Amino acid sequence: VNRIIFFAFSVAVGIGQGFQPISGFNYGAEKFKRLRKAYAFTILISEIIIVVGCTIILIFAPELVRLLRNDPEVVEIGSRALRLQALSYMVIPFCMATEMLFQSTGLRIGATILSSFRSGLLFIPLLFILARTRGLYGIEEAQPLALLLSFPLTLPFAIHFFKMVPNTDKDDSEINRETIKTVHAEE
Repeated sequence: VNRIIFFAFSVAVGIGQGFQPISGFNYGAEKFKRLRKAYAFTILISEIIIVVGCTIILIFAPELVRLLRNDPEVVEIGSRALRLQALSYMVIPFCMATEMLFQSTGLRIGATILSSFRSGLLFIPLLFILARTRGLYGIEEAQPLALLLSFPLTLPFAIHFFKMVPNTDKDDSEINRETIKTVHAEE
């Protein structure tokens, strides 16, 4: 399941990594309109690709698992787990883009917290609880549920960030005036 779903995940990570230098540059240059557009574009493109990839996985889950292991019991268990993962990956673009936004703008603690939601803070307790209460089904459900729960936890971080960031860019003429003042001060 992890090997198959990683194909969809790697696309989201790749798009997010392409977003990071754009985000960092525009944040540093105080081009906040561009930053907002790049963030929205990253989520949109990632979401389209994830939806297409995960739809294929949802439809062909048994066949994909059978490629790796042709055992009827493994195919049955793996298909369910793969479909749960594919459904939960629909929230990954928003979560990853927000995480990478925080990384690229120097908000390390926020990025660490957001990453920890998916990977540990939610997943590990859910794994223990669901494994005890639902057995094998709970083990299959822990990671998808952690991903789904990370979405509503990530949303306030994104909202807070964009409330703190101005809606307008720093005026280019203001930048030029500052540059001229700096050059004249150095002379």
